[in-house]
Amino acid sequence: MPLPSLDRLGRPRAAVRWLAEIVTVPGRVAVALAVVAWFGAWRTGWEELVLFASVCTVAMIIGVLWTLGRPKLTVDLVIRPKRVVVGERATAEVTVTNAASHRQRPLRLEVVVGKAVAGVALPTMAAGATEQELLIIPTARRAVIPVGPITSVRGDPLGMLRREVTWTGTYTVGVEELFVHARTVMVASLTAGRLRDLEGETSNDRSPSDVAFHTLREYVPGDDRRHIHWRTTARQPDGKLMVREFVDTRKTNLALLLSLRAADYTSAEEFELAVSAIASIGNRTIRDGDDLSLVAGLHHLPTDDLNRLGDAIARIELDSDPAGPAAIARYVRTTVGSASVVVLAAGNGIDRAALRAATDQLGLNTHVVVVRAVLGAEPSYHVARGVTILEIGALEDLPRLLWTAAAA
Repeated sequence: MPLPSLDRLGRPRAAVRWLAEIVTVPGRVAVALAVVAWFGAWRTGWEELVLFASVCTVAMIIGVLWTLGRPKLTVDLVIRPKRVVVGERATAEVTVTNAASHRQRPLRLEVVVGKAVAGVALPTMAAGATEQELLIIPTARRAVIPVGPITSVRGDPLGMLRREVTWTGTYTVGVEELFVHARTVMVASLTAGRLRDLEGETSNDRSPSDVAFHTLREYVPGDDRRHIHWRTTARQPDGKLMVREFVDTRKTNLALLLSLRAADYTSAEEFELAVSAIASIGNRTIRDGDDLSLVAGLHHLPTDDLNRLGDAIARIELDSDPAGPAAIARYVRTTVGSASVVVLAAGNGIDRAALRAATDQLGLNTHVVVVRAVLGAEPSYHVARGVTILEIGALEDLPRLLWTAAAA
């Protein structure tokens, strides 16, 4: 007798694997009970066991017939809008079209929304019919919420079998992201401590080579001969060489520093207050056209435009970087260096000694503003050792305190 071909052996194995994937825990219990009941009926001849085994077997057969057939659908997922501020409305529109040439049986869709799963019940759909469902996405907290993938689920009424098909690739995108930006307020520009560039302020530091001409002086060995002012030199009776002297110009650069260490905050809400303060100052700086650097922990975040800034801030997570304010300040001094104004934001968990250690890491020519987020505290403003310290109990306190700091 010839042995069966490998192809014929593979088909039963594939069927067994398929059944093992779709049978749920209740279904496996039913199969085990049916086997035990059939065996008991064979050994004892009890009609009750035969009836029980038959019911379990028929239920499994009906379940298999119920889940046969792969649905042929076109599934689309659209998030509108893709960027919102905390508390604003955001929706996910799911559009499903029956791409088969026959009527589609009722089906359930499951859409992953963040860490939750939203269910959508689809009715019977004729060939070519389209159904649309609207899901409301919660936006109570700042976050980046992944939406998708979409999975169709078909199972029997008793829940013994469950067949899932994840719609990715050909028919729909896999996962879309909703950016929930931090809540912000309009604040004043931080003008205190700025250096003027060609459109405004200059520093008092002298430089032998720059773009802001200041005065002429006598040539000393080592000066660049390209800066010799020959017309003035020709008028010198003793023939001394005169060279141009410039004022050191540095373009205004604001650096925002945010501690992500959990020990620097007493609650997650306090951390959100600090994040909103940083986002508010960053938005104003971008609108003013000033150079901006944003460092969260020991990581530079993109600050090209308002959307990229908001997206980057939305991804920030508490306790995702163990670096404290002093380590962040050292990192900024070596990587940014040219910042004329530095804003450091932290919570009530950081003491004044730690703040002094952080501000001491920054240069003497840098104007430092510390924003301490202390939920429910009375807003306060004071200056200690040349460092401006703002304490806010709510985001609405920030505009008035920053205006005071900018005018000082």
